[in-house]
Amino acid sequence: MFVLGADNKVEMKQIKPGPKVDKLVIVEEGLKPEDKVVVEGQQKLRPGMQVRPVTSTHAQKGDSEKPES
Repeated sequence: MFVLGADNKVEMKQIKPGPKVDKLVIVEEGLKPEDKVVVEGQQKLRPGMQVRPVTSTHAQKGDSEKPES
């Protein structure tokens, strides 16, 4: 998974995916709450590439939402 690093350069992080909720996958390990995840265009990225970040509609929902059990 790519995350945004210093100077808007992307870094690769290994994650442990968890269950799916609707069309989303919960990440159980490998990300910090402050990490900014690349959600589009990953196939074109290489570690260290500089990108221009934009806000995703998923991020606007709020990161405190938890799936109902």
